[in-house]
Amino acid sequence: MTWQQRDYYDLLEVERDATPKEINTAYRLQMQAWAPDKWTRKISAQVRAQVNERAQAINEANEELGDPDRRRRYDATLPPQDDDIAPFPERIQNVPSVWMRMSHWMTEEDVGSGSNHSFAYNAGKLLAQRLQPSELQIPYMLEAWKIAIDAGFDPLEDDMDENDG
Repeated sequence: MTWQQRDYYDLLEVERDATPKEINTAYRLQMQAWAPDKWTRKISAQVRAQVNERAQAINEANEELGDPDRRRRYDATLPPQDDDIAPFPERIQNVPSVWMRMSHWMTEEDVGSGSNHSFAYNAGKLLAQRLQPSELQIPYMLEAWKIAIDAGFDPLEDDMDENDG
């Protein structure tokens, strides 16, 4: 995996449960290593552009993880860290924000029942808290998923737009 493909925690080389102080320390260390000014005379223009891009990504990671509200929103878009907390068969099904968005979409489009909406919302809430749904909940959550997909819900559409914007 290249550094461009990493999430912000990987980029700063900190754990997801890192404290704000640990994030700030990691940011300062990364910027010491990747500060573009440090490399201006020693590298080609192509490599300098890559260093600038990495420094920009490090700054972006610090801005996102340094603000508690932005960090909370960012964390909600990440899949669970462990495969043990990934109860659903498809990777996209283990992303909390997709379930939350699906629940709202089902309500707006009047798709499925109220319990389908609730199970979708609860799946997102549990995953966001890094909790495992119970064995009894999983079939109902997957049923809600199937109903939404069959009705035209696109689990990737809005997440792609958010990442592009």
